[in-house]
Amino acid sequence: MTSASATTRLNRATEDWPGPLDAADRDQINLEKQLWLLTELHLRDTSISPPFFSTSTSLENIAIRATQRPGPIHILDICSRKADLFHLAALQQPAARIAHLHLTKSNSNSNSVDNTSLHLLPPNVASIALSANIENILSLPLGDVSFEHVRITPSAIGSFSSPQLRALLMECHRVLAVRGYLEVRLVDPSPPCATTSNVGVACGPATTKWIESELLLALESRFQCTRPVALIPVWARDVGLEVLTGESGSGREHEFTFRVCVPEGATVEDKLEMELGRELLRAQYPFVTKWVWDVDECQTECLERGTRFRVVSVFAIKS
Repeated sequence: MTSASATTRLNRATEDWPGPLDAADRDQINLEKQLWLLTELHLRDTSISPPFFSTSTSLENIAIRATQRPGPIHILDICSRKADLFHLAALQQPAARIAHLHLTKSNSNSNSVDNTSLHLLPPNVASIALSANIENILSLPLGDVSFEHVRITPSAIGSFSSPQLRALLMECHRVLAVRGYLEVRLVDPSPPCATTSNVGVACGPATTKWIESELLLALESRFQCTRPVALIPVWARDVGLEVLTGESGSGREHEFTFRVCVPEGATVEDKLEMELGRELLRAQYPFVTKWVWDVDECQTECLERGTRFRVVSVFAIKS
């Protein structure tokens, strides 16, 4: 997939399959589309020029030191969707053993791998079921200092309440090996930024109304985090992790923005960026029923103002 052209990646990620499809076929098609978009995300991540950090500590050096322990690399993946898990396993195989923590189907907010499909997981992945109550999260069935890498993806951000996320970060510190690192990827749901400096307000009134009514209000009613980009680095520091800071000292090592709408005649790269961003938003907030790009007034505003959302990866290490 990584060797395919941008046009091929876009076509495969947006391909419309005609004819009647049963649930299994539809799931397989959606999985393949998500894998193509995750390939795009991987290409964007690896295009960032090192060093990522203002300190002398680079992520590559952390990974090298963490993997000097004997035996295979151990990775804890928390509540990823199947496509994220398959992509991780393909990138790491056979050098890693991956433990996938997933929520049971009884949890209505769960957006992770369905229990019924766990037998389809890659051979280097072991699955651990968990019901999302605070007591279980505070005592994960995992040994101390047993993982070199813990990964939290957007679907996990949308699966836990704010208290649960804080408890989860505490457990991440416990299970991480010394010099192991935590990676949290998320979409920022706060009012987005503009593409040009001469735009006074990037988020127009229609888009602001959508954010408040369709997104922030739903998050608050679920007791979920409305400002994960700001709060997760703070919570990580509170539990004893060292958050790696970028040049601005913000804790945002990897960050890119994406347009939620692109004009007619947009380049293939711009369309790919839009499709990738939309997919990450859907992964993080599966409860949303009407997206900003489906509202005509919002779509017009976003095109006029160059409105963008941010995708941020936060990294922290265990000293």
